[in-house]
Amino acid sequence: MEFDPVKREFTFSAKTAPRVAMSMTEADDGTIYAATYPNSAVCSYKPDTGEFRDYGPLYDQNWAQYPRDVATDDQGWVYFGIGNTKSQIIILDPDSGEATPVVPEEERREGARCPVWRYKDGKVYGKNGDQWYELYEGTATKIADEPEAERKPYIAGSQSLFYRNFPTGQRL
Repeated sequence: MEFDPVKREFTFSAKTAPRVAMSMTEADDGTIYAATYPNSAVCSYKPDTGEFRDYGPLYDQNWAQYPRDVATDDQGWVYFGIGNTKSQIIILDPDSGEATPVVPEEERREGARCPVWRYKDGKVYGKNGDQWYELYEGTATKIADEPEAERKPYIAGSQSLFYRNFPTGQRL
């Protein structure tokens, strides 16, 4: 749904894969992505054009998945980290809708999740236990340590996100 506070009305709504968005992010082009529980479905919405896309469930497992983190790189690729039964990072090609798991099955951790973050170098980085991944242009590369680049401040988060800062500098 999109709500226009000036008009005090909903200006867009669409039906998606059922349940709840566990995480959301905004790509550099303004596209908003949401990853949903329990089947790691993803949908996107472009506020400037009203274009909506429901990618559907992207990672088939026999347990409820918690996609707690979602981030995009500066090329528009989407990455989300899931848990809590077993950890995993999924790469989504936003054009084709193809989803690719990153963490090899034997390295997935039980009772854990894989967080992902956007950094100022335009890349996304994820973590499975002590193993870091550089995620860029749809490719995952294992790296030894946390990257030197700084995390990019952007509005994203889990379903508990409450953003208080307005572009005017006012704070709720």
